[in-house]
Amino acid sequence: MPGTDEDAIADLGPQNLQNPVFVGLLFLLAVTDEAGPRLEALPALVTPESLAAWGDFQSVAEALRDATITTRANYPAFGETGVAYVKYVRDPSIEGMQVAAEVLVEAVIATLQYRPELNSWRVHAVGGKMLLPEELPPLG
Repeated sequence: MPGTDEDAIADLGPQNLQNPVFVGLLFLLAVTDEAGPRLEALPALVTPESLAAWGDFQSVAEALRDATITTRANYPAFGETGVAYVKYVRDPSIEGMQVAAEVLVEAVIATLQYRPELNSWRVHAVGGKMLLPEELPPLG
């Protein structure tokens, strides 16, 4: 059903780095900036261990071109893991939709890890699958 930008912002939750969806949104905006990936901002949004693997962020920028973010994170079903998954969808026909029932969509998935030492969520990987908690850097 149709939704407004205001509905989406309200559904997003707190606009701070302790909210994985907000971090996912900041990442999306920084990586897909029309002038090119904002290389000065992106290191503060990704895990330190993954920074070198992103390169110039052009590959992920292309993968997320014309994407929008969903407003809810998913979490692993087992235990307190400090892992969250945020989905990006690329469908130019979707403009401000609210989901009223289960819907199957093709998505690019960001795996985020909560970093207590940084007091924030950080994007570790973006791709076609969710990384398992044991695939992420150990927390020290």
